Amino acid sequence: ILKSPNPKIARSKAKFLKYDEKWTKDQKIGLMKQILTAKAEQVPDFRSALVESNKQPLVYANKYEYEWATGMTAEETQQTKKAGWPGQNLLGTVLDTIRASIVQKKLSTK
Repeated sequence: ILKSPNPKIARSKAKFLKYDEKWTKDQKIGLMKQILTAKAEQVPDFRSALVESNKQPLVYANKYEYEWATGMTAEETQQTKKAGWPGQNLLGTVLDTIRASIVQKKLSTK
């Protein structure tokens, strides 16, 4: 996966990985938060995009993903209230949390 030439290929390879099914939801969220926090610290464009999204809810729309995404297409997600999404959108929730942390740090250093 690390040697993949782009994220799309890395993701396609990752689909075949086995993971420990004993992982709790909180453990998975914690690891994703660590990964995305590191990315925000290391990739200025990513950090800027998060901050510039302001307070807009961040959403991962994917009709085949029910844990990390909305479980719907982008169009369906936009036309449906959050309570009606079959997916949990955990990725969006993690990104919202990281964005809030970045903004809070900026405010506290002023």
